[in-house]
Amino acid sequence: MNNAQFSALDLNLLKVLMALLARRSVTAAASDLALSPSAVSHALNRLRTALDDPLFERRAGGLVPTAYAIDVGRRAGPALEQMRAAVAKTAFDASSAEREFVIAAGTYAASVLLPHALARIHAAAPGVTLRVKRIDAHYVDDVEQRRVDLALGVPKLTHRSVQWRPLLADGVAWAARRNHPFMREPVTAQMLAGARHVVLDRFQSLLSAESDAPSPLPDVGAQLSAAYSAVIASGRGLAPVAIVSDMGQAIDLVRSSDFVTLTMRKFALAQRLPDLAVLEPPHRGADFEIGAAYHPARLHDGGLSWLLETVAGQ
Repeated sequence: MNNAQFSALDLNLLKVLMALLARRSVTAAASDLALSPSAVSHALNRLRTALDDPLFERRAGGLVPTAYAIDVGRRAGPALEQMRAAVAKTAFDASSAEREFVIAAGTYAASVLLPHALARIHAAAPGVTLRVKRIDAHYVDDVEQRRVDLALGVPKLTHRSVQWRPLLADGVAWAARRNHPFMREPVTAQMLAGARHVVLDRFQSLLSAESDAPSPLPDVGAQLSAAYSAVIASGRGLAPVAIVSDMGQAIDLVRSSDFVTLTMRKFALAQRLPDLAVLEPPHRGADFEIGAAYHPARLHDGGLSWLLETVAGQ
């Protein structure tokens, strides 16, 4: 068989050949393969044509393979077993495993997702360690290139080789210190227009009078940008009192001042700060999903599959 003929060969036919060699019966092979006898007979005829050999002869007591069929089966059997092993999930015993996983996570994931996930991981797999690296704009590449096992705290994404699993739903909220002189529920647009804001650097342009609608960002910032634009439209042109790069920094600043900041609701609540008020926006939008990015081909690794299920609380 030349290369062109092999390229045209349906490798599923070899599974039929192996079943017929093992069972010497079309009916029995069909049962093993969960196919109809007619489908197995059709496959055998195709294989005979492709290999230019009768492969089996009918005799009393069943099918008798030709010498060529036996030789093909002897050589193809181990290759098929290797292919089966290649796509099978690797067994993973969490209770005895000693392994390190690499996770990319930002401030949000570290506050909201990781504490509960770590508790479940440690309880089930005391020998497993997480190496947590700070997530950045290249997290999809990190997952795709397998430098990172999971990227946590990211919005839904569409990518040719990286998939996404939802973990929780969240929304936006305003944060201010308790006993703020005028920020209290129900929050109004007038309150927001009169407040001084601590803004994440990615949202700074939204406070400019010349700013148009925000461009999409490759993380949860896209949702926060849209919310900021909607709820403080009347405050455009106001200069922020501080521009920070991290939601945790913003929370620390507003809890001890008369400033306010837009944040994510579950992140602010996770801080459990008695001097922090978490306030609903005037026009609350729909919650959005936060999840984990992973490489689907790697779920054949039983350890990574276990990690994803454990992080998801399953």
